[in-house]
Amino acid sequence: MRYFPIFLDLQERACLVIGATDEAWRKAEALREAGAAVTTTDKVDEIPAGTYMLAVVATGDLAQDEAAAEHLKGAGALVNVVDRPSLCSFVWPAILDRGPVTIAISTAGTSPTLAKLIRQRIERAVPVAVGELARLAGRLRRPIAAAVPSVAGRRRFWRRVLDGRAGALAFADHSGEARAVLHAEAQAVGVRSLPD
Repeated sequence: MRYFPIFLDLQERACLVIGATDEAWRKAEALREAGAAVTTTDKVDEIPAGTYMLAVVATGDLAQDEAAAEHLKGAGALVNVVDRPSLCSFVWPAILDRGPVTIAISTAGTSPTLAKLIRQRIERAVPVAVGELARLAGRLRRPIAAAVPSVAGRRRFWRRVLDGRAGALAFADHSGEARAVLHAEAQAVGVRSLPD
């Protein structure tokens, strides 16, 4: 494994995108969707002052990309240079967002097109209802923990429910029915107050 897969919390974290390309615009939008405080510029020789957790360089010019990457890495930022894996400290994956379920696919920068094709196949297999089931399970974690005090018992509960009818309904894109089954399962173990 050349790159370690990781999910970063970018809420209000300073991120920089350099370039005036369509790719720079798309990367900036994706970072904003993740809650990052994004600064954009198209001038490599005037990189805004500040400490950036993460930076994306997408100028389309090799010399400018190299200069920006070297500067930003030296300042401690994680750097992605679009279409130049040798200059990157991280690669940008193809992303499937079924919030809060997020799936990232990487080919270590060797074939972004293949990563996108894999994402499209997974997209068909993981409907929106799976994300809705995950949100509901998250809201039920504390009530289930109170009703099922043992860690092993909770693991059995969640495995049975998510690998059972509720999970099957979610993967069939029947979120309302999956929700009803999960609520019934929670009530069966003693949860009385169910989240919306």
